[in-house]
Amino acid sequence: MNPPLSFVLFTALDGTWKRIRTIVTPTFTAAKLREINPIVVDCLEVLQKKMQVYSETGEDVNITRLFALFALDVIMKAAFGYDIDVQNQPNDEFLSMTRKNIRVPLWKRAFSAFPFSDQLCDIFNIQIFSNADYFLDIAHTMIVKRKDQAGPAHARRDVLQLMLEAHDNEVDGKPKLSDDEIAAQCFVFLIAGFETTSTTLTSAAYLLAKHPDIQETFQQELDKATDENKDSSPYDLVHHIEYLDKVVCEVLRLYGPGFNLIRVCNEDVVIKVDLEHKATVIMLPKNDVILKIRKR
Repeated sequence: MNPPLSFVLFTALDGTWKRIRTIVTPTFTAAKLREINPIVVDCLEVLQKKMQVYSETGEDVNITRLFALFALDVIMKAAFGYDIDVQNQPNDEFLSMTRKNIRVPLWKRAFSAFPFSDQLCDIFNIQIFSNADYFLDIAHTMIVKRKDQAGPAHARRDVLQLMLEAHDNEVDGKPKLSDDEIAAQCFVFLIAGFETTSTTLTSAAYLLAKHPDIQETFQQELDKATDENKDSSPYDLVHHIEYLDKVVCEVLRLYGPGFNLIRVCNEDVVIKVDLEHKATVIMLPKNDVILKIRKR
């Protein structure tokens, strides 16, 4: 996979992965997330106003699209530092290009399962994420604009700014994060956060609508926590709502947006299988491979 996508956390390898992860992880401490929270709150207020209109008029609403635009709005503003106001001015082309990156065609998924697929992608210039360059260009544009601003003190506090500050801190005379690496992390926010967030919100809305008793209890818990923690920020407030955690966990249990995790082994490993019962039946494919392991 060619740069800058080779710098994405879930594709970077060995020392590169460790260095990027070490730098990016502190961006998600409680203190840093509090700095970013106002951006999320602003996007949420737009969503609330739109839902209030639907509530008053009784008009049918495409809740999936509504949450998709909300998730996209948050990601573009918080990760890319890009104000597109996609909730108030829906950009169908922008939303479509985002979904094309998420919904990888079946033939590409099948192709990526073959050994040496990464090398073949490089040779034949096959892009798994067909519109990645579009969003990487946006990230690079915003990086240049942010660098041209007066300085960190005057910059908006978002993920892009926090990574740029890591970029400015040098180790052995070299920037911790290059522009390509920063752009790649912005892109991974889109890939990892868009569909998962919008799908979870849609599933939660569906389940709460189907279970009005749970919805009522949930609302009471929200009201109680709000009354008891009036001076708390929205970020801190959610930590006082135990029922919120229960609702989200149950939604994810029933309709989890992710179905697998991929890990790359960087050395040969012999896996031993202990059988508890002597009558256990093991079915093997023709080549006697139990686990599918693909070289990268």
